[in-house]
Amino acid sequence: MVTGAILIFIAPLLHIYFPKKNKKVVAYELNLNQKIADIDNQLADNFCDFENNLIDKGDYLLNLHQLNNKKELTITHNDQAFQQFAKQHRVFGWNTLRAFLIGFGVRLPYLLLSVIISFLVFKINTRDKYLKNWFFWIQISCYTISFYFMFWVFWTSQDFPLKTYPLFFILFSLLASLATVSFITYKEIFRLKASKRIEKLIVLLITNNKYIESRKNSKKNVMENMEEIEKIIT
Repeated sequence: MVTGAILIFIAPLLHIYFPKKNKKVVAYELNLNQKIADIDNQLADNFCDFENNLIDKGDYLLNLHQLNNKKELTITHNDQAFQQFAKQHRVFGWNTLRAFLIGFGVRLPYLLLSVIISFLVFKINTRDKYLKNWFFWIQISCYTISFYFMFWVFWTSQDFPLKTYPLFFILFSLLASLATVSFITYKEIFRLKASKRIEKLIVLLITNNKYIESRKNSKKNVMENMEEIEKIIT
């Protein structure tokens, strides 16, 4: 519980310790921009040479045409190269680790709070059938929205139409929430049954005087009461 409370508090704030931009992507972009800057310098030098009569008008126009074409091609190539490089350095589809932690951090508390709700539900002893049903469905709702948000954070593929993903997420989240609540319910019921069996066994061992006799007769005493012990543990 304490760990969950700490995670709920720090998860939405963890991103502030990470840079806003990916350093590798920024460095790559600067390198690409430098290529454009070099061409701009060549264009400026070409104009200066023409102004200073170092080249004639024909050579100036020819150089200008070639450099402009080179610049357009370089810009197109740089855009494609940058998009590909940035895509390869995404974190689960997010532009940066900081962006991923923002998306993940603000959604993780939903799942943690759902677990806490499940824990509290099993601590409430009630025989009210309608209240138990309400508790069950409130858990399903909490887990469904929690899983939906978490799947959305980690899902990077776009192989199908965009309208397909919300329906898939909702269906998968609903199934995952049903499985989670069923597992928690089974685990809690198993734990309660086990604790009750242990309590009965302890009572039997304490109240039955045969179990506190000497070690010499302990094996014999256990065999004599084996049927009663089996009734408790099965």
